[in-house]
Amino acid sequence: MLFFTTPSHSAVIYSGLQNIAIPFSPTGEVYVNLFTNATSSTAPVDFETSPWLLAFFGGSGIGTGPLVRTVVTGGVIAGAEQTANLTYGSVIDAMSRFSIGDAGFNGSETHTGPALNQFQLGTQGYIGYAFETTGGGSTYFGVMRITVDNTGLGTLHDWSYQNVPGMPISVPEPSRNLLVMLAVATASCRRRRAS
Repeated sequence: MLFFTTPSHSAVIYSGLQNIAIPFSPTGEVYVNLFTNATSSTAPVDFETSPWLLAFFGGSGIGTGPLVRTVVTGGVIAGAEQTANLTYGSVIDAMSRFSIGDAGFNGSETHTGPALNQFQLGTQGYIGYAFETTGGGSTYFGVMRITVDNTGLGTLHDWSYQNVPGMPISVPEPSRNLLVMLAVATASCRRRRAS
């Protein structure tokens, strides 16, 4: 008996350029749903049951609910993990070192500094992550571009993920980001002309 399967066609789901300001204040929080692209400045009611990433204190603080795990550097110790600043070409996949969190929640407030795998203040960097859309569901891999500032405004620039569970994603080169944005703008213009 022969079985035929259709190949899975993966595509990168891109948020589009967002440039969301992350205030450096006790109440300056930005929440991003990594699957739906929804954003909020207040804690979502489904923070524990949907894939939300939280940036606060200008991006010098990163937190997630239980369905999101960030790529970390150094030891994986519950409650003491450091989100890694990934370099161009870094691959996020099942072999990446992910946070294990503390009681299911993940966070990092030590990811800025002089080391190569830390975020440099005022300079764009990349967070790699894995997420599930529901508890115990399939795992998707993604990447977020962020500028961290621990005295003023940080910025969540954009984010993307592979639409096929388990499919790796790479940190794009800067020129690739521009090409993706250009392709999205071109497609948008074509749709307007057609209607």
